[in-house]
Amino acid sequence: MVRYKAIYKEKKELYLKFEKAPEVLEYQTKITIKDKGKNPIKIELDFIGIEPLVAPMPPKQYKISSESISDVFPAINRWAKKYGYRIY
Repeated sequence: MVRYKAIYKEKKELYLKFEKAPEVLEYQTKITIKDKGKNPIKIELDFIGIEPLVAPMPPKQYKISSESISDVFPAINRWAKKYGYRIY
């Protein structure tokens, strides 16, 4: 199996707000961009905040792989919307 070299790595925070209650979730994101491959963009979400009291809890860990960086934001938005959240 061929291993591709990571050309960019970054860690950031992502906040999701529940649309029907004042609940905000915090995820730490790890973005990795590789030089080649079918899906060179990979984002890992790890929950690091306080669990919500009223709102449903999305999975604590989630991974998204994509061909381009412009496809990642809509994928995260669709995933959050499935649980009633939006990117904050």
